[in-house]
Amino acid sequence: MHLRRVTGDDRYRTQIEFRQASLSARLMLAMYRPVVMLVQESIIFLFSLYLTVAYIIIFTSFTGYEFMYKDIYDFSQGETALCFLGLAIGLLCCAFLIPHNAKLHARDVSRAKTVDPHGKAPPESRLYWAMIGAPTLPTSMFWMAWTARSDISFWSPLSASVVTGFGMLCVFTTCYQYLIDTYEAYAASALSCLTLMRYLVSGAMIEVSIPFYKNLGVPHTLTILGCINAVLVPVPYVSYRYGPWIRKRSKYGKMFASGLLSPLGERRNLSQLDNTIFTHGHRTSSQGALPELSEYPVLEYDWCDLINLVKFWGVYGDSIGCSYIHPSKECINGDHQEGVMVHRESNTGDTVLLNMIHGLHVLTDEHELSKGRIWGPWLQYLNDGSLGDAYAKYDKEVESWPYSFPSSDIEPGYHQRISSVQGVITSSDGASVLLGDNQSNQLSAEHGANYYYHIISDGDRRFVFENVRRTTYAPLCLGKQ
Repeated sequence: MHLRRVTGDDRYRTQIEFRQASLSARLMLAMYRPVVMLVQESIIFLFSLYLTVAYIIIFTSFTGYEFMYKDIYDFSQGETALCFLGLAIGLLCCAFLIPHNAKLHARDVSRAKTVDPHGKAPPESRLYWAMIGAPTLPTSMFWMAWTARSDISFWSPLSASVVTGFGMLCVFTTCYQYLIDTYEAYAASALSCLTLMRYLVSGAMIEVSIPFYKNLGVPHTLTILGCINAVLVPVPYVSYRYGPWIRKRSKYGKMFASGLLSPLGERRNLSQLDNTIFTHGHRTSSQGALPELSEYPVLEYDWCDLINLVKFWGVYGDSIGCSYIHPSKECINGDHQEGVMVHRESNTGDTVLLNMIHGLHVLTDEHELSKGRIWGPWLQYLNDGSLGDAYAKYDKEVESWPYSFPSSDIEPGYHQRISSVQGVITSSDGASVLLGDNQSNQLSAEHGANYYYHIISDGDRRFVFENVRRTTYAPLCLGKQ
């Protein structure tokens, strides 16, 4: 609590705070999204299916090699085990070529930056080696199936296993990279879908493969595996060709199709100012000369705050000041965390005054911009650099709140207000009191999501919310430690 109060950064939480939610609630939060993504996201489903089949080939070889090399070629158990070196050699051959794959991706990044300095290569640029490796898997299966005979040297199926290892690593690494680039912040959920599905199915196939090899024999079993894999060979090619179209129509992939983190992403009001004129900054708990540009990588979060802690925020010099004044404390936290920061532009060193509304940067990771809801509003106030004048302007704006807006442009009921909501809490003074939606199943680190009003109780443990919109709220109190 002390770190949160000093830094204004609500992300500082102790482990015990995360444990306040029930075990079942935490498990649901951790498990529901991967299942939903597996069902809803065609990209994840296809690549999960594809890698599952590829892993079935590898896992069934644990039992299949004994039927192939021991029964057909009369190898001992030790000699049969040595045959797995073929797979290992194939894996190494692919590993040596991974730097070339990185060069291809770097080439696509360079091309993207020629169009947009902040551009990124599309996720499909990760699929080059998957398209090379995809045909090699069924090819090696057919090769092994049709040459694993006593009248043909064991070197033939052993050579085929080298091709299997090569194709396997080509497909595995590039598929993982593709999903990571496609889903970015949701990559962990996407990969957990893929991992769970392929290990459960391919692991179970070890037992299933034994009667297959016994009853069908090596040639027919490997031919069936090759045919199944051949059906899925088009997956990386289709993804390369139609990936952008698919991502734009997916719930999660579309969040990153345009390079944004989410539908909300990070939206900013930004003022870039001359650092020789605007030399000082003012925040909640400090004011004074701004750090040098070289110090900002270390000190940048010393000059940021959450909106609910500030009256105004600004930079100033000897004869001019620029401040952001926010007269209300509603709609300022939760999913659309609103914060302010004094920063420096990395190329010019100019002073930058930021008001940010951001989603994934803080707290929760599910964000849809609420239709009609007002964020802010902010008054950008220019004066002679006097902090006293800026405080006086803040008090004047508070008296004028709430502002009037055209009803057609904002959420229904915005102008329907009651004078105040007030009370006394039994916790200690200085506790956070919030009014908002009922989200009792959330982790404590996410309490604040969708809460529209926030205030700190006074020395008598009283709190008063002024000009509250008329609707139904759930109260929440977070006592200080």
